[in-house]
Amino acid sequence: MVVYSDYGNDGDQGAGNIIEMNVYQQQAITIDDVGSTWYFSFDAAPAATNALLPPSTAIAFIKVFPNDFSTLLAFPTADTSTLAGPISEELEVTIDAGMVGGFVQFGFSNQATNYNNSAVDYDNVSFSQTSIPEPSTAILGLIGLGFLTVRRRS
Repeated sequence: MVVYSDYGNDGDQGAGNIIEMNVYQQQAITIDDVGSTWYFSFDAAPAATNALLPPSTAIAFIKVFPNDFSTLLAFPTADTSTLAGPISEELEVTIDAGMVGGFVQFGFSNQATNYNNSAVDYDNVSFSQTSIPEPSTAILGLIGLGFLTVRRRS
């Protein structure tokens, strides 16, 4: 996938205004997600055509918002503006109780103006999360360990 600026925005590009392009997926955060860590991994490389040149910038991100999108609760990023060659990267965020009811976005963003080159190639994009054992599963596991410890001492 190639992510680049909105070059069709003639009025703002030509006037020197900064255009920000965001490409992302969004998910709601539920109580079941508390304590899990979410991972966003990808490969990135300079685009074969119209590769990013300064002053354009590009990042990969995870954004966590409350349900009203009023602030950012978390915003880990990876700068993909100055790639000399291909890279593999992973971002992560751990979900806490204050994030429940909010949203997580994972994706890519770039900023450009005056029609400057801004393209970055992304591949092998993956979003995953650790699983949190259900309380009953965790309790059974602890009981099993306790049983083995008692049995060994006998």
